[in-house]
Amino acid sequence: MNNTAIERSGKGRQNPFTFYLSTLLYMVLALLMRAVACLPLLALYCFADSPWRWLALLCPALLVFVVLPLRFSFAQAITKPAIRRQFSIAEALGFSQYGEKLGESLLHALHLVLWGIPLGAMLAAGTYFYYQTDVITLLGGLSDLGERVTTVCAAVANFAIGIFGGTLVVPNGGLMEGLYTVGGLLAVGLLILLWGAVRNSAFRYIWAVADRVNKNPHAEARRRLRGRRWPQIGVAMLNLVLWMPTLYVVFRTLKGTLEGMSGAIFQFISTRQLSLPELSGTLMPMLFALLVCYLPLLPLRRLFTSLFATRNATHATIAMPDMSADNSSVTTSGTPEPLTPNGAHKTAQFYRMGYEQAEAQDDRRPVPAYQPAKTARPAPAEAPYQPYQPEEQEPLQHTAPLAQADEETQQPVAYRQTEPVRTAAPQAEDEPAQKHADDSEG
Repeated sequence: MNNTAIERSGKGRQNPFTFYLSTLLYMVLALLMRAVACLPLLALYCFADSPWRWLALLCPALLVFVVLPLRFSFAQAITKPAIRRQFSIAEALGFSQYGEKLGESLLHALHLVLWGIPLGAMLAAGTYFYYQTDVITLLGGLSDLGERVTTVCAAVANFAIGIFGGTLVVPNGGLMEGLYTVGGLLAVGLLILLWGAVRNSAFRYIWAVADRVNKNPHAEARRRLRGRRWPQIGVAMLNLVLWMPTLYVVFRTLKGTLEGMSGAIFQFISTRQLSLPELSGTLMPMLFALLVCYLPLLPLRRLFTSLFATRNATHATIAMPDMSADNSSVTTSGTPEPLTPNGAHKTAQFYRMGYEQAEAQDDRRPVPAYQPAKTARPAPAEAPYQPYQPEEQEPLQHTAPLAQADEETQQPVAYRQTEPVRTAAPQAEDEPAQKHADDSEG
């Protein structure tokens, strides 16, 4: 059976279970790579008073130059056409097109940083007020903030109660309400960052598809995501549902720890010394949440996002021509096109052709509302190409007067000899000499 028949029958594809196991194995390897990239941070603890502590700078370097580009390699491996859907770990860990992947990953990270500006500004302001003010002023400020926020909320509630009737609310705010307000503002900043992550989560998969069909990835992303923000939120909610088992186990594990966290935070604000509760008993439950609740569902989350990003890229195939006979074509030079031993071309180019046709059909362009009744006159047909042939010129025939030119006219003016000018004085001097000659002859 030749390659064409194999790909027609679909035997080149992986079954869903093999595809899932291959993706899960890559997820484990990617998690180990991230752990190795973070190992240099231990230098800050092991070499606190030594120059070796600068080894911690290897952590951001590895994350930027190794981990981030591999995210786009994974997108290339998981967004293959359905006719040859198989996940290759070697391709997911490859560094092909490294420069382009590095640039796109840095641009993607920059977009996330822009969405994180509100949260960063809040954290920077909190850090400034914490270190630049004393404890009494800080606690007083938090109490005032709690009172003002409680007063505003009570005023809004009393307005609604005055319309519909009921008992008015008496504002009673303090330090804890101020802490709740700060926590709520931080939560809003975190939600803005998460929304930015959701908006940009599909870009690397769209980049992989656009790179395969030689399109601009940014224009393709705008085209695919325009008008699809609500479905994107739906995919995010589905991913959140897949997060629920992990969050539930983590919350149940840290529930007893979080009860004593409020006292630790209050002590940290007042004394600026942080004493965390005992966390040794949470190691095994956290490993269970990671290995049982998080990793097995991670391939599904990635697959749902990639399917959403490439939904318009219908991986349709074209009818494969019958290459069993000798259907050799002729190239531009006149020689027959070479065939494979079984008489079949490489099928990759036909699948790529079908993929490009599907992309072209999917490119829905708006039709103008106004269309004139009369169309313009068609342009005249182009004249057939004729090579340039210079016109033959007849030699010039010179006439006789031109051939026999006067010597004086051919001589330059600067070299002409002028005739001597005779004056009357020399003639008067020659007369006595002539008379003396006549007398001698006589």
